[in-house]
Amino acid sequence: MTTKECCEHTIGPTVAAGGGLTNTVSGSNGITNTGDNVDAVLTPTYGSSANTICEGNDPRLNVFGQDYQRAESLAQSQTTLATYQDKVTLTTPALTGTYRIACGAMVNNADKAGFARLYNVTDAGIIGDEWKMRIKDSADNYPGFSSVHEVVFSGASKQFKVQYRDGTGGNTQSIKDAWIEVWRVS
Repeated sequence: MTTKECCEHTIGPTVAAGGGLTNTVSGSNGITNTGDNVDAVLTPTYGSSANTICEGNDPRLNVFGQDYQRAESLAQSQTTLATYQDKVTLTTPALTGTYRIACGAMVNNADKAGFARLYNVTDAGIIGDEWKMRIKDSADNYPGFSSVHEVVFSGASKQFKVQYRDGTGGNTQSIKDAWIEVWRVS
């Protein structure tokens, strides 16, 4: 007597009460037997919830780009402080999955070195590197920086900030066109 596995369900002969062989065919987790035990017809149950089978337009097939969010602050801001100042903040809703976070801004410190960073307030840490700018040629020169990183969410909200500061204090650090984006990738 052999038993075969099909679609995570066992199909095989069993001994009926009268001594003869019969087939018992049942389905679950998105497969239903719409026939009988002799002439089984396994039919998929389509849907977008658990224990259903995905179709081409099911959002479970492609999560890339879902939950897209953006925050921006385009106006110029300045500080002479050596402690970080907030330029733009993005607070997400409770999310689950793997996301990309990207940020960027245009910065200037015509006197000395200045710094900028993407800061994860929720987890109290810098995402990526702290950017150090040493721009001495012109107060009108605003080179841009940008960065992309991966962040895993586990059903909770997170808050991110683009922050900036002067390198030593007393000089003017400027920032403009700052933005943060988050989108789902898996």
